[in-house]
Amino acid sequence: MKKIKLFVVAAMMAIAVSVSCTNKGQDGNNSAKGEEQAELADADADSDGEFTGKGLNEIRFENFKEKDWLDNDYIRALRRYIDDFRNGHISEKDEEPTNVEPQEVKGQFIVANVGPCLGGGLFVYVIFIDNPECYYSAWIYSFVDVDTETITGYSVRMFNREDDKKTELTREQILNDTKEHPELKLW
Repeated sequence: MKKIKLFVVAAMMAIAVSVSCTNKGQDGNNSAKGEEQAELADADADSDGEFTGKGLNEIRFENFKEKDWLDNDYIRALRRYIDDFRNGHISEKDEEPTNVEPQEVKGQFIVANVGPCLGGGLFVYVIFIDNPECYYSAWIYSFVDVDTETITGYSVRMFNREDDKKTELTREQILNDTKEHPELKLW
């Protein structure tokens, strides 16, 4: 049987992200100013609609290098969120409905695909090594201070199991691939 490399699976998983992003979720270090700025359009425009400044995702990701896409504060925020979810610290009133049960997302995960989200922030697909047949998707929003062009906090706005997408990976394949490709970090 031909071994499927995780990085090949990630490349083949170029799924068009047409996610309807919402405004609910677990909020991080956001202030009233951050909330107000989050409601700004993704790019500054003058009264004629002409582009006049950086878009928020441009501010978020302009300094990202290739390695930064697999190791960043968005993924750290997701790891904290999953830990809180598993430990019962996130109630249904705090988040959007999810099809994920806490017991199915135990242990470490690996990033299978990652990119900017149309709603702002990062959209990520992950695979848990203890549940390797399932993909999980997450939208991690970040609050941007447009004056200083810095990120002031993170909020996981969506976390779901992708029921229509399955992998053929095993725990052993994932662990072997992370040894062969250290850029594929276990979270």
